[in-house]
Amino acid sequence: MGFNLRGVWSCMKFELQVMREQGSGAIVNCSSLGGLIGGNQRGTYHAAKHGVIGFTKSAALEYATRCDLGSSVHSQGTRQMPKT
Repeated sequence: MGFNLRGVWSCMKFELQVMREQGSGAIVNCSSLGGLIGGNQRGTYHAAKHGVIGFTKSAALEYATRCDLGSSVHSQGTRQMPKT
């Protein structure tokens, strides 16, 4: 939780200060597929990634009139390909 969610919050705190001062900017936060769906035995990880998405959306709405903010990237993860 500390790295996945608090790290995003800590970075955005300073990024938003700079963006307010210069009047523009963009922030892209990285989440994962785990932020969109839950999974077995990964509750803390999924909760943190859900938090990243929610925090990004909230900040985008709050700062929409002042800067360009609102991307949360979700990786597709890996897939096991069947052996032929």
